[in-house]
Amino acid sequence: VYASKDSLLGYKLWRPSSEQRDTIVIEITKRELPDTSFWIYTRRIDIKKREPEYKPNRDSLKLLQGIHLSKINIADSSIASVLSERDEKLVKIFYNAKGGAKSLLAFYKGLSDTLKDVFIDYFNSLHPKDVVSLDTTDLVDELIAVLKSEKLAGKSVPDSILKNYLVSDRILFEQIGKWRGSIQSKFINFRKLTVDETIDTLFSWVEKNVDKIEEKGYFGPMQNPDDVYKTKRGTDSERYIFIAGILRSIGIPARVKWSYDAFEYWAAEWREKSFKEKKEEVKKTWVDFRFEENGKDITEKQRYYYDYSITRFGEYPKRLDPPVDTANGRIIVSLDEKQAYSVTGWRNGFGDTYVRIQRVVPQVDTAKVSVKTGIPEKVKPGDLIVRKYKDIDAEALGFQKHEFDKGEILIVVFDIESEASKSTLQNAKEVIHAFSGAVYLFADAEKTEQAKNFLEEIGIQKGRLSVFPREIYKKQLNIRNTPSILYLKDGTCVFWVEGLFLHLSRLLHDLR
Repeated sequence: VYASKDSLLGYKLWRPSSEQRDTIVIEITKRELPDTSFWIYTRRIDIKKREPEYKPNRDSLKLLQGIHLSKINIADSSIASVLSERDEKLVKIFYNAKGGAKSLLAFYKGLSDTLKDVFIDYFNSLHPKDVVSLDTTDLVDELIAVLKSEKLAGKSVPDSILKNYLVSDRILFEQIGKWRGSIQSKFINFRKLTVDETIDTLFSWVEKNVDKIEEKGYFGPMQNPDDVYKTKRGTDSERYIFIAGILRSIGIPARVKWSYDAFEYWAAEWREKSFKEKKEEVKKTWVDFRFEENGKDITEKQRYYYDYSITRFGEYPKRLDPPVDTANGRIIVSLDEKQAYSVTGWRNGFGDTYVRIQRVVPQVDTAKVSVKTGIPEKVKPGDLIVRKYKDIDAEALGFQKHEFDKGEILIVVFDIESEASKSTLQNAKEVIHAFSGAVYLFADAEKTEQAKNFLEEIGIQKGRLSVFPREIYKKQLNIRNTPSILYLKDGTCVFWVEGLFLHLSRLLHDLR
């Protein structure tokens, strides 16, 4: 529970009680939040399932699903093999197009070589959800308009700027549509000798001809540039989308600012303009993020919003949507110089979430921030479970059911070809040898001898070894990734983790 007044703030972690009313007291004394981490737990709900009268044949369903996917997904291995290296991007485009892939391929084949290049650039600049929603109606006109935009932009604009902020028809959260050709034909005469002249002329036209309406108090679709032109009205955000669309169509890269209170355009650097009165000039600052898990740099895999976010705590916590540039395994986030916080977390199979909040102070010369992610530092039994545990079908694996129902049991599923499995077991060999309960080692290997050699090389002598194909583990143990480690106590799952894991010794010590 968060509260603020003036420049002071405070928060309290509140666990609802069984009472009808709870009272909590929050001290509003802090000017900033300390680096912190905590768990947010979900309520466990036991549902009594009624056995269905009909049980489908899942093998048949998977077969039918495979046949269906092979029909709608034309980007299979046979097609990929005949594509040139230049056209490998098409595989991704047609995969994202799903059911529209065949018509899109036929359309692509009928294009000139020049428009084929534009086609690839255009669809690779879009989000997969946009690709699947677009059809080929008026698509030739849109690609011709994109080609004209690129020619108007010239060759001085960096490729990454062109792709994201000129070629793409996606600007913010507006309705996706083929608006470029229409907008371009209406505003091409606004392109003056200099970028600044064009911006000033266009800005004045929008202020005069497009009425402002109040921002919506609910989440809903935004108008795209063509919608705003037709209605001649829009919120400030929609008017910025409109301006960005016009500029992109006439060869000037543009975007809506991350704070939604201005639009930005490219003129050898990013500049901004706003309908609101210009405030005191804010220094441009940057943060260089490095994400680390188990001592390994995983920065290249991190995605904004999905894996981390930047938040400010003012009147209320507000997640920011700043420009994020990724290059050479680095993540550079552009902000103003106000204090912010990185928020990362880990979620288990029940929806319980471990939250990490880390203070970030952007700097003009780029602040470097290292963020630790992955397995939580604070755990208790039941926290670290990647998905809901169901009883193991022991007999299908050649064991007696009672073997997994009593005492302490450590189950380790590993792949002899996996570096993650090797590193995890090398770090865990001492705790495996010291484990007082039963240890079961399940190897993904072709032959038992291969698995034995793998364990001998690592130095693990304890445990009952079994070898099965990966499909058996997926079906009988619900394994999705290796290594997969389960710790059971009297039939209850205490923890279950998957992937590279270097803290087994600490966890067993903390949880036993």
